[in-house]
Amino acid sequence: MRVPTVALSAAIRRTGPAAVLLFAAMPVVSADDLRVLTRVRPSPRILVGGNGWPLDVPPSVQRVGSIGHAVSALADAVV
Repeated sequence: MRVPTVALSAAIRRTGPAAVLLFAAMPVVSADDLRVLTRVRPSPRILVGGNGWPLDVPPSVQRVGSIGHAVSALADAVV
């Protein structure tokens, strides 16, 4: 991840967002990084977009295929 997982986890704990959208255009992210984020409390909805994500993302992580899908998923998370 371009932002270290530990830094992103700390930001999530500090701010408590309802959802986090992560975008990766290049395959540089591991499913292990995502598993760490799914265990952060408070637990936001984790959304991933772009072609850089591995096929084996955790079941609780939602893939978004377009900006429209991402916006809808983010809006659903805050309602």
